[in-house]
Amino acid sequence: LVDLLNLITSDAAAEQFVEAQQLNHALKGVAGNIGIEGLYRISQQIDLLLKQHQKPNVDLITKFEQAFSDTLLEIDAYLEQSAGVGSDSLMLKVVDKDKLVELKKRIDASEFIEDNVLQAVEKGLPSHLIADWQAVLGNLDSFEFECAGQKLEKMISLM
Repeated sequence: LVDLLNLITSDAAAEQFVEAQQLNHALKGVAGNIGIEGLYRISQQIDLLLKQHQKPNVDLITKFEQAFSDTLLEIDAYLEQSAGVGSDSLMLKVVDKDKLVELKKRIDASEFIEDNVLQAVEKGLPSHLIADWQAVLGNLDSFEFECAGQKLEKMISLM
C-alpha cells in the first residue's frame, strides 16, 4: 500500500486512487475489527483522501508506514510469546533485516521509539545479536543516537 500511495500523483488516473483506496479500506476494516486503533485512525484519514482522489501527503504516508510497522512488531512479539518454545534454536524469530533497517531510520532521525517496540525487537532477535542490542539500548538511553545507529547497522550486516 505504501508503494501504491507513493506512486500516485495529483493527476493520476482514477483507477490508481480506486486501487489504493480499496486496499486501504480493507486494511482499515481489519484494523478496526481487531482494535488496532492507531493504524485504524491513520487508514481512515487516508481512506477519506483517496475517495476524493487526493493523494495523502508524505507525512501521513510516513505515519501510516510507521503504524503498520509497529503493528507488525507487536503481532510478531505476541506470536513469539504464544509459541512458548523454550529452545533458542527452535524459537520463532520474528525480527528480520527490514525491521531493523526501519528502526535504524527512526534512530537516525532521532525519533522517539516506544519501549514496547524496542522490547518486541529484542524478543525477536537471535541470541548472537543480544549483546549488540544491549549496546544499542544503552546508546539510546544516553541519547547517543549516532552510536546506536552505527551499532544497529553492524547488527543488520550480521543478519
